[in-house]
Amino acid sequence: MTSLEIAIIALIIASMGLQFLMMRIMVKFVDSRINKLDSIVGEALVNAIDQKIDLLTGDIEPPNPWAALATEFLKSKMPMGAITQVIPKDETGKFISENR
Repeated sequence: MTSLEIAIIALIIASMGLQFLMMRIMVKFVDSRINKLDSIVGEALVNAIDQKIDLLTGDIEPPNPWAALATEFLKSKMPMGAITQVIPKDETGKFISENR
């Protein structure tokens, strides 16, 4: 091998080494950016969910105790195994009598 060939091989190996180092630096940079983006998205999701929960729970009225009492009274008056009767309907959706 001539000295020119040895120099070319050495430059190729040096170039590959530099490319490997640059690739490692870029991977670390991309990894740090992905981690930062992940934390930002996580915080945004937590904030969005908290805001939605506040919106949903902020306007709900507590149940009226008198309405709850009336509901329990009506439930106690209903028979447990009540038989229901199905009233037939015609094609337009109106109820029809069974005598027809």
